Amino acid sequence: MLELDPDHVQSHNNLGVIYQATGLFDLAQEEFRKAIKIDPTYEPALINLARLYLDLAARQYEDLVKLKPDDPELARAYRQVLALKLRPNYPEAGYRFGMTQYFLERYAE
Repeated sequence: MLELDPDHVQSHNNLGVIYQATGLFDLAQEEFRKAIKIDPTYEPALINLARLYLDLAARQYEDLVKLKPDDPELARAYRQVLALKLRPNYPEAGYRFGMTQYFLERYAE
C-alpha cells in the first residue's frame, strides 16, 4: 500500500505495530512518527508511540533494577511504569512517574 500511497497513515501505523511486535523499536518509532507527521490527530499512532515509549521505559527500569536491586527509588519508578502499562488511564500513576523522573533529574524521559 505504501508504494501506491506513501502518505497512507494507517499503513505507517500498522507497519510500526509490526516492527514493535518483532522488537524493531527504532523502526517502529520511525513509522509511528511518519503517521503522526501525515496526520497529527491520528489517535492510533499517537497511542502506539506512547505505548512504545512506555514499553521501552519498563525494559530500561527492569535492567536498572537488576543492576541495583536495593535502590528504593529505582524500584518505585519501575513499579510506577508497570502500573502505567497495566492501567494507562490511571492518572495517579502518571503523576507519580513524572515526579519520580523529576526527582531523579531525568527531565527528558
